Amino acid sequence: MTIDSGWTKIIKEGAPDAFAPDLAVRPHVVFIDGQINLMKADYIKTWALFLERQFVEKVRAAFALGARVVVVAFDNYRHVPSAKNVTQLQRSRHVPALNFSEADDLPPILPENWAGAMRNRTFKSKVAAFVAQNLRILFKDMPHGTLVIDFSETVEFLGAPWEPPAVLRDPAARRGECDIKAFSYLTTAGPLLIQSTDGDFIPLALVQMQQHLDATCALPQVYLHRMRTSLDSDKKRAADGRTRREYEFVCMSRVLDWVCTELDFLNSPAHAFAALVATTGCDFCMNLPHLGPKSVWKVRHAFAALDMRQPQDLLVAISRAYHQQHKARLALGQPTRVPAESPVEDLLALAGSQYDQLSGSIRRCSRIAQRTRDAIWSEARMLAHVKNTMWTLQYWSRIHRFVDPMSADYGYQRQRSMVVYAGVNVSA
Repeated sequence: MTIDSGWTKIIKEGAPDAFAPDLAVRPHVVFIDGQINLMKADYIKTWALFLERQFVEKVRAAFALGARVVVVAFDNYRHVPSAKNVTQLQRSRHVPALNFSEADDLPPILPENWAGAMRNRTFKSKVAAFVAQNLRILFKDMPHGTLVIDFSETVEFLGAPWEPPAVLRDPAARRGECDIKAFSYLTTAGPLLIQSTDGDFIPLALVQMQQHLDATCALPQVYLHRMRTSLDSDKKRAADGRTRREYEFVCMSRVLDWVCTELDFLNSPAHAFAALVATTGCDFCMNLPHLGPKSVWKVRHAFAALDMRQPQDLLVAISRAYHQQHKARLALGQPTRVPAESPVEDLLALAGSQYDQLSGSIRRCSRIAQRTRDAIWSEARMLAHVKNTMWTLQYWSRIHRFVDPMSADYGYQRQRSMVVYAGVNVSA
């Protein structure tokens, strides 16, 4: 699971000049998301071809762009937040994990059920170790450029000497997911190009760029190389009727400019946008029932004067979005912002009571489709969801200094040995 693709379409429709088929700048650092590249095409049947197509060719192509540094990164599961467990559970329901243990060696040929193999973290880690070992051999004597292997606790540097960012040598930095590792390489020395299809890089880049700008008065340049976002008006298909797989570059500084213009009536537009993205569904938050990106974005002006970094204000925003969607059928007025002079839990309770009144009215309204009425969340589930969103926003903001999702009430709970969403039965 990643962010809802509807957000990328909204961005492309609003800021089309941020998207281009070619890269117009010379990157200083190219960050290759190794986790994404572990997923292969069906035609790749051997380890040698897997290594060449998924990694070696991409490293060479990155240096060919003129990059001074190329990073190949993998998740370090030791530091991946426990809240990610929810996503892993959902994926494993659809694709059973391969039976593979730490004592097992990689098989001589690639498993036929590669998707199932990728559900097993031990197997994935051993594949990543295999890739890292071969990259060490192939690129150790490079005279120009530096290849960084960012996998385990110790980050490795091959080729020409390079002074790495201090965070790479900080033992207190919990650099787990590739998503957050990428921004260890954020610099004003030159553009950072991130090669990944993971949509989380969009809100992450916006938040990290804005924070860097606020702290240094210098805006770092970030570009994403990702699968082309097709709008309803420009879908292309191959001769056999299949949708073509194409890629494009996204200039995130232009996206940030657009976000700041579109949400100039909100505090910290970058963080507000990221909160809206997270609350409509991501790796750490469920999708809101019957309220997706398009519906939320359409009523964004109803959120004026709210601070999306505050849980009570985010809850009011969600309530207003549902109210805007159903106001023609309801007798209730728009939910109001709660006063800010009380403790957060009291404010959240006040906002929650407004949501409870609204959701109850929706469930009782015979003029609203039964499917919608049945899907609307209870107050308790919505409160947990808002807390999930707040945790996600601080994760995207603090990255390697993130708060443990189980250290306080962030809307997660343990069921047996698993971390799950509060109020959601994993067996359901």
